[in-house]
Amino acid sequence: MARVDDPNGPLNVRSQPEVSDNNVVGQVEDRAWVTIAGEDSGWWRISDPEQGWIAKSLTDSSCNELVAQLGFPAGATAIRLSDRIVGAGFHEYRLEARAQQTMTLTAMGDSPLPFVRAPNGREITDAASMQGRSTWRGELPSSGEYILEYNSNFQGFEYETEIEIR
Repeated sequence: MARVDDPNGPLNVRSQPEVSDNNVVGQVEDRAWVTIAGEDSGWWRISDPEQGWIAKSLTDSSCNELVAQLGFPAGATAIRLSDRIVGAGFHEYRLEARAQQTMTLTAMGDSPLPFVRAPNGREITDAASMQGRSTWRGELPSSGEYILEYNSNFQGFEYETEIEIR
C-alpha cells in the first residue's frame, strides 16, 4: 500500500510507466490509498482503486515488512525505537533477555505500544496498546529471544517507543 502525496493532485494513472499525454487512463485523488502490484524504474503499478502506473515520487510509502535484531549499547539499559508503517504491514524487533529481568515499554506521544512475545511464543503484554495504555512493565518469564511486534491492518502509523530492560 501507498498513499498518494501529490501537491498538484489528482494524480494521473497511466497505461505504462512513462509520462505521455496519450497514456492517461484515470486519476487518483491526493491522500487516497493505492494497492501496489509492482515497480519499474520509479513507477508503481497499481491495481486499486484504478489499474495502471503512477509516479512513485508522488506517493508516501515505507518498508511494510521489517524484521530486525536489537542490541543495547554497552552499559545501556534502554533504547528507543522509532519508525512508521504506511498502509498494511508489520515491523518485528528481536532481542535477547533473561528470566526475571523487568521490561518497561513507554510509548512516546500518540505512539502505540508493541505486542511482546516471550521465547515460547506467548504474548505477555496483555494487549496493553489495544487497551489504550502508553506504558507496560512486566517481569520476563524466561531467558531467550523476545519479539516486539507492531502490526498495521490498513492505515499505518508512526511509532516511537522506549524499551528498558533491567
